[in-house]
Parts: sequence; C-alpha cells; structure tokens
Amino acid sequence: MKISNLFYVGALSTLALMSCKNNDDNSEWYGSEGIVFTSAIQSRVSGNTWNANDEVGIYMMNSGSGIEAATAQNKKYIAQTNGTLTAASGNGIYLPESGSVDFIAYYPYTTSVSGNKIAVNVSDQSNPAAIDLIYSNGTKGIEATSATTVSLAFTHQLTKITLRL
Repeated sequence: MKISNLFYVGALSTLALMSCKNNDDNSEWYGSEGIVFTSAIQSRVSGNTWNANDEVGIYMMNSGSGIEAATAQNKKYIAQTNGTLTAASGNGIYLPESGSVDFIAYYPYTTSVSGNKIAVNVSDQSNPAAIDLIYSNGTKGIEATSATTVSLAFTHQLTKITLRL
C-alpha cells in the first residue's frame, strides 16, 4: 500500500469520527421545544378559550408524588387561541425515559411562587379578566414511553359575588 493511500484512509477516518455527535436521551435537540400541551377551559371570566399569548405555569412530577417533589417547576408556557400550549424559550418540559408523570398547571403565570403557593390579590376587581385564576390538576399517570400528546383541563377557581343592598 502506498503512503499516500494510507494518508487518505487516515484523513477519511478522522473526518468520519469528527462528524459523530454524542447526544444522550436527555439532551435538548435543536428545534425541540419540549412537550406541546393541548388544553380545554371549563370556564373563565372572559369565556372558555385562551387569549393569544396568555402565559401558563406548569409543573411536572413523578406519578403519585406531591408538587414539592416536582421535576419541572413553574415552567412558562404560551397559550394559543386553539388551546395549544407551547414552551417559552428555555422553559420546555421533557418526559423522562421511563415511568409515569403527573402535571399541574395554572393561569396566570407568575415568577413569584413561594412554597408552591401563588399569592392572589383580588383587592382591585375593576378588571375581572386580570385576576382570573384557572387551574388544572387532573392530568395524572402519563406514561413517558407512550405519550404523544398531553391534555390539560382547566377549571375556574374564583367566584365573583356582588351584593346590592
């Protein structure tokens, strides 16, 4: 074998090895935004649909564990008017390789969550849509290996009572 052929084989082998990439199953691939949720709203102050760009907070925990053991905490998702919730940049939630998980979600999203509790201020009720609190806690036992879509069902949490004397 000629030395030049040996050189070409070596260069080709080096290029082939450099093109390999080590991505494990938990890596975030380019273009992957995590789970895309579908949702339905039973009722809210302003109807039963999302407004464009409503912000929703989502938690994911292993099935049967409480929110204090959440593996994804207070991730911001953006709502579309058709009920689709997609992750805000850097907030994607990814299913684990095995096991099942539960989800809890709430609206409106806030970064000031303390002890897994959200402070709700209803002192100014001039704009009810601004203090509309809806919640989802019925999505349980989602199998990581077989889940294709995750659906969240939201229910209204506050009631407005008006007394006229």
